[in-house]
Amino acid sequence: MLDVIDAIEGPKPLFECQEIRGKCAIFGDRPPSWSTDGVCGVHMVMLRAEQAMRAELGKTSVADLARNVGGKAPPDFAAEVHAWLSNRVGLRAEARRAGVEQAKIVRATANGDGTA
Repeated sequence: MLDVIDAIEGPKPLFECQEIRGKCAIFGDRPPSWSTDGVCGVHMVMLRAEQAMRAELGKTSVADLARNVGGKAPPDFAAEVHAWLSNRVGLRAEARRAGVEQAKIVRATANGDGTA
């Protein structure tokens, strides 16, 4: 699952630190260095949480998810999914053909001579 998530989401972090330590109203425009040195405590916790999440995703396969769904779904669900996917393939093929025909008409009109 980790590979799937990384392929879809990219390498972005789970948490984006806003570095609020340096914006504390008590310090005004000059936060002391001790308040901003090192990694923020909240950010450190979020980094550990992200590592744990990525480890869990790395242990879980797409097949694991499929087994889980398969165990919950009614017996005819696989046939319903197959029918839905087949229908989508047919609709996409029809749309592609219609798009090609429409493009030919547009080109013929643009040529002004009826040729595509």
